[in-house]
This record gives sequence, C-alpha cells and structure tokens, in this order.
Amino acid sequence: LFDKAAATLILYPMGKTDSSYTVPSSVTSIGPYAFSNCSALTRVVIPNSVTHIEAGAFYSCTKLPAVTIPDSVTSIGSEAFKDCSALKSITLSAGVTYIGRSAFSISESGALTDPISGAPFSRRISLITAYMLPLHEHIL
Repeated sequence: LFDKAAATLILYPMGKTDSSYTVPSSVTSIGPYAFSNCSALTRVVIPNSVTHIEAGAFYSCTKLPAVTIPDSVTSIGSEAFKDCSALKSITLSAGVTYIGRSAFSISESGALTDPISGAPFSRRISLITAYMLPLHEHIL
C-alpha cells in the first residue's frame, strides 16, 4: 500500500508469504511500521531513491538476516529494526546522519543493541561498514 504519489510505502501486507521484496524506485520513504511483523521476509532490497526509513519500519521482521542501507538514506527512525532477531549483518552508508533510539535493538536476547544508547553491538553482527563517525566509538 502506497500513498497517492507512490512515494511512501505505507504498508506491506503482514500475511504475505513472499520471502523477498524489492521496494519500488518511486519510493522515497518507508513509512512507520510498514513491514512490521512480516515474519516471512528474508530479503528486502531498498533502492537508492529511499531517503527515510521511519520508526518501526521493519519492527519484528524475525527472519531478516541482513540489511543494506543505501547511500541515499539520511535517517533511520526509532525502533526501525527492533526485534529483528535474525539480523546479523548491517551495512550503513556514510549518508546516514540520524539513527533513532533502539533502531537496531533486540529486546529478547539483548544480542544486538542501539549505537545511540551506547551499548556495543555483539559478535552476532558480522558486518558494519561505512558508518558515520559519531557512532565510531559505540560500534567498535
């Protein structure tokens, strides 16, 4: 479900069983909780047209093992990837200037935590590249 201009992805159907989804290139914003609880997704391709990933956008996508944030994205909202328990690989671009609180936290295991809170990522994270400098001390 998109807004009238097809610029905001408002909602991906939670009951869909597809394991992969490519966000259309017309999309500039992935809306709040757009993919929330989409437990079948193992791959989401975010195009370079996207500039904002809103709060809770991928909340509790429990089978999503990796995410690549393209260069075009400047902000990632609070809890955007919270409780994505399979998430082991995050690639951030240098273009990201804002990461909301608990954007990458997993509350059940505590294995993956938010760099804004100051808690370190655990060894479950295999790749974090091209991150912004203010996060440097929290990622290492």
